[in-house]
Amino acid sequence: MAFVYAKYDEKTAQDMLLASALAYCPADKIMLGNCMQATIKTEQAGIIPIHSKDNGSTSDPITYAIMVRKSKKQIIVAFSGTAGFTELIDEIEQVLPVSYSLHDSPGAQVFNFFFDHYNNDFRVDFMKNIMIAVKEYSGYSVIFTGHSLGGALTVHACADAILSGAILKNKVYLYTYGQPRVGNQQFNDLFHSKLNGAFRLTHNRDLVPHVPPCIPDGLHN
Repeated sequence: MAFVYAKYDEKTAQDMLLASALAYCPADKIMLGNCMQATIKTEQAGIIPIHSKDNGSTSDPITYAIMVRKSKKQIIVAFSGTAGFTELIDEIEQVLPVSYSLHDSPGAQVFNFFFDHYNNDFRVDFMKNIMIAVKEYSGYSVIFTGHSLGGALTVHACADAILSGAILKNKVYLYTYGQPRVGNQQFNDLFHSKLNGAFRLTHNRDLVPHVPPCIPDGLHN
């Protein structure tokens, strides 16, 4: 299936990378504005956090934040990525294909590691707060972003918000950096046709975007 996307915008990609960097900071510090350069850079870009939550883990911490940029009428959702080598090993060891069970999705499969983290750690909080944000900032576009593991989690958040109807009337974009593979073509087709733009930025020497390995007719998104 072919999708018509908006053109890639380099300045937006740079700004979303700043938002992704801010998500690496603990949730309480994000809201207090105590994330040093990450806070300074996002504030300079006009990006202000309105909600943040972490998974409460000290060994494999993950944080997400909802932000707004009023100057461009944008709601931004960012998830943090891999905190260290141990977490990366966890990702590689635990990725197994499972059925995508959140929405009616015949044939759709996703990798369990990313799906479980989103579903168990963030889904309830995220869905509640994205609906609050979309209502308060009516007419704003919504941009999902994240680096590495955060890219995979933000794909799940994006798919869930679209398929739940929470952001159906908004312009929706996806900018990820070094994102590992998330699911198969059926999963991809569930929500990509409802995106205004999806951009997966990778480096040719980065191992993470090639994890898990791509197999014919298998999981590859």
